[in-house]
Amino acid sequence: MATWTMVFTNRTDGVIMLGDINLAMKPITSTGATFNTAFTQLFACYTSDSEFTVNNNSFTVQNDDNGFEEDGGATITLDSWTPNSKQMDVIKKIPELKKYRYFFKINISNRTANHVIVTFNPDITVEQPTPPTPPQPVEKKYNLLDSVPAGYNVKGWYHYDGNNNLVFDDIDVSQLKYNKGDTLPDFCLTIKDGYEYDKDLWADKWENGPYPVLASADNSSYRNVGMPHQESVNTPALWISFRGGDKQLPDELVTFSNIPNPTVAVPHYTVQLDLLNCTADKPTVSRVNKGDSYTVNFTSDVGYLFTEPPYYEIDLEVVYAEIIDSAHARLTISSVNENLTITAHATQQEEPVDPTSELAFVNVYNPTQKQLVDAANALFMNFSTGQIVDTNKYIIAIHKVFVPVSTDEALQPIKFGSYNTQVNSKVVNLRTARVSCGKVTVPELHHNALDYSPYTTVRIWLPFLGFFDLSIDELSNKEVELTYTIDLVNGKALAEISNDDGVIYRFVGTAYEREPYHTESLNNVSTVYINGAYNMADYTPYLLIERPINLTPSNNNLEGLPTYKEVTIGDMTGYIHCKKVFAKDMIATEAEKNEIEALLCSGVLVD
Repeated sequence: MATWTMVFTNRTDGVIMLGDINLAMKPITSTGATFNTAFTQLFACYTSDSEFTVNNNSFTVQNDDNGFEEDGGATITLDSWTPNSKQMDVIKKIPELKKYRYFFKINISNRTANHVIVTFNPDITVEQPTPPTPPQPVEKKYNLLDSVPAGYNVKGWYHYDGNNNLVFDDIDVSQLKYNKGDTLPDFCLTIKDGYEYDKDLWADKWENGPYPVLASADNSSYRNVGMPHQESVNTPALWISFRGGDKQLPDELVTFSNIPNPTVAVPHYTVQLDLLNCTADKPTVSRVNKGDSYTVNFTSDVGYLFTEPPYYEIDLEVVYAEIIDSAHARLTISSVNENLTITAHATQQEEPVDPTSELAFVNVYNPTQKQLVDAANALFMNFSTGQIVDTNKYIIAIHKVFVPVSTDEALQPIKFGSYNTQVNSKVVNLRTARVSCGKVTVPELHHNALDYSPYTTVRIWLPFLGFFDLSIDELSNKEVELTYTIDLVNGKALAEISNDDGVIYRFVGTAYEREPYHTESLNNVSTVYINGAYNMADYTPYLLIERPINLTPSNNNLEGLPTYKEVTIGDMTGYIHCKKVFAKDMIATEAEKNEIEALLCSGVLVD
């Protein structure tokens, strides 16, 4: 590929050369800048912080084909050039552009060599700038208000009126501005309304240590001792009096020391716990700053349960705690803005009732496959009268569940209403069955923000219930457990997802497979089997985690972070480093397109 190189010889007078194929010119040094000969014209500029004159813009042309340098190789001509205002708007953005400039254009023609070197060594006269006038000394003036710490006001001297009320005199603030050798008036520092300090701590410090002092920064001069005054009720709660006296001030800003740094007073409220037969992980009375959150966990005593959740009342509204299980509850108040009382009463646990009492109106059997077939054969009974009795109306449902169920040890005959099938089967004695599907820990992958929302998403497949979206923020780096509770009478299911903090999700649905035993139409049978086929899709719950791919470059401290956006170069400014370039809708040779793509992929500065 034919190229030509522009070189500027080293100078010691501060003049530099800028040049490029466009107005966004870059510095040209003794190492030179190389361009494709498809660009037959270059923009150039001499520039300096000092005014200069170009006596002769001299240059040499060399041909270094085959590694040999010989005179010639092309014809180089220089044209004068004065940029217009629009061009100057672009040129002024060049960081290396200085106050004084000399613009011209460089043209190449009659090229006979593949590589031409043009070396500029102009005759330039640089005028030496007039040295600046040294700064004249000025009188320093200080303001005592600049030394006053945050949380204090400056008042005049104090006295008490006839009613023993504290009164501060007015003070002219201009008296607090001083030069070296001036004196200060009598004044007081008073703590501002809405600020507070640790009264007991500072009372002890002043009793056993030095009083407040106003002095130079290193305490070496002008030591003016102040007297602290503390009051428990009256406002202000603290003031410090300083006698100005006749001591002269130093030539610097004096500072206060050995005085409190007040903090903004935050209103606080009390949260009181009314506990009965339970304990809490917070004190019975807690002091909480206004607006702060408050969380308390309750645990019932042995033999007691939370039949009603703990609660508190606010604005005629009752707010209840979350029941984690019968022995544990948690109450979170997002913002405390008044005094509150939380009531937590646990009741004595009653003796368990015979489980079969839960099934007072129905019988739930747990037959084997053979027992079920035998019972089905007895569904239509022909008694001695010869009348066929249809007993299917006594059957609520026949369905399969996929969890262990609790049954009595003794077998009992399956009955359809008052009709005894003479088929013995196990009898279910608990209406609900609860089973854990196991635990899993969701680890981090990138160990940064990419492991959390909105970058990482997670869904869960719950057998019989379907897909559900979860929050990765509640699962990441935690042990997650899935538990099903199934009503054996109607097949209703409660799926609970827990992490280290307790139950975080609950989903309800139906978790069984119906066995068609009676239908009035073929469509009903089809529906039963279609639903059953969907439920049988997968009995194993699992998490679907979608994580982003970390494409951050290893050297992003130098290059910045990639945006991965498709943009038009003409709409961009600043440094651009492209991953892929699409040279579309432009008039250029294939070599020029390749050159442009190579430049953009290596990084360019766009103005």
